[in-house]
Amino acid sequence: MKYKLFICTIVLVFFNLILMTGAAGAGEMKNRDEEIKTLKDEMSQLKETMKKMQEIIENQQAVLLKLQKQNDEKLTTTEPVQEQRKDIVAEEQKVKEEKSPAIAETAQSMQTPAVTTDLVRAVQSFNPDMSVIGDLTGHISNKGFREQNEDRFSLREVEVAFSAAIDPYARGDIFLAIEEDRGSYEIDVEEGYVTFLNLPADLQARLGKFKAAFGKANTYHTHRRPWVTNPDFINHYFGPDQMAEAGVSANYLIPNPWDKYIELTVEAFNNGNEKSFGGKKSNDLVYLGHLKNFFDLSQSSTLELGLSGATGPNDNGHGRQRTNLEGIDLTYKWRPEREGLYKSFTWQTEFLASQNNKHDRIEENSFGMYSSLQYQFERRWTAGVRYDYSEYPHDSSKYDNGYTANLTFAQSEFAFWRLEYKHTDRNFDNDSDEVWLQLDFGMGPHRAHKY
Repeated sequence: MKYKLFICTIVLVFFNLILMTGAAGAGEMKNRDEEIKTLKDEMSQLKETMKKMQEIIENQQAVLLKLQKQNDEKLTTTEPVQEQRKDIVAEEQKVKEEKSPAIAETAQSMQTPAVTTDLVRAVQSFNPDMSVIGDLTGHISNKGFREQNEDRFSLREVEVAFSAAIDPYARGDIFLAIEEDRGSYEIDVEEGYVTFLNLPADLQARLGKFKAAFGKANTYHTHRRPWVTNPDFINHYFGPDQMAEAGVSANYLIPNPWDKYIELTVEAFNNGNEKSFGGKKSNDLVYLGHLKNFFDLSQSSTLELGLSGATGPNDNGHGRQRTNLEGIDLTYKWRPEREGLYKSFTWQTEFLASQNNKHDRIEENSFGMYSSLQYQFERRWTAGVRYDYSEYPHDSSKYDNGYTANLTFAQSEFAFWRLEYKHTDRNFDNDSDEVWLQLDFGMGPHRAHKY
């Protein structure tokens, strides 16, 4: 009986173990089925989300194409830019509202504008920003001055700009100028340089061809000037193409206890300028320094004060004869907070002094300056006047007095018209009167210019 009872006990225990194992297996199978079901549900939700994302991207691309087409059509009219922007935003909102609520909700949660912007930037990142800027002029004069330009229309200049980041440490900029010369066109590199952004001691440097940082007007591109022509002292001391040579430039923000913007620029470039220095045959360098100070006078007005100095040989030798230049530039700007789109005022003045050593050890001291006022009285309209006085670097007994008045109409942010009158009297030749009509237009993005 004991053996039978023991055997029965063993059988019962074994049978219970089998039942427990089966129950555990059934539980595991049940849990596995639940996991599979959950995974299928997640996959289904993921597919639905991906489908919605695809619809959002396609919708946004359609919006971009439609807005770009409308923007191109609107820019050909004289409708204000702010009104164009309102119409574009309204159209974009209309397109969004036409979509299903589920898509709109998903788009909002995913910040679709950023997604679309990233997609566009990803495509554009492989190409540099390219811009084309045209400068058309018409000119008439009384031909009083023997060197007066002809009466004619001209595509005076076409500037082609390429700009892009080279890597996280440098940026490249190239500006090609296609200029007219008596009916034919010549291509020149107006500027072409690499800017190194993260140098030790918070320095930045440029290497290549650039416009020398002497004052303000010498650094302007044609489309950036508030006048049709350069001030007279720029033409007399630097030439119509300004002083632009290949070299190296470095600038440094000077720390100060007043927490003001003080920038020091130091440059060394080829001595190729023929008006004040040695010219193309010279194998020396010109050294230049510019100190810029920027002040906030109020919430509506600012003042910039700059000091410039340059020195270099003016012969083909090695510094036996030198030219020294000193300059002061002053720029005051006023733009009210509430009416900044409709009213502004700029007063800009520069002075230049030159000491030109000649071969017979005689020093020719000369002087030049200009003072310009620009007043924006409507959103698209600006009126300006400028006074020029300039002697000649190699003969200070000759001088010009220039009186300029202009009126500018901004067709849009991409095009403007300018009508300008200039009277010049000279102590060595006939006086002259000139009238200029200028149309300046741009296609493509262009970097913002400095203050």
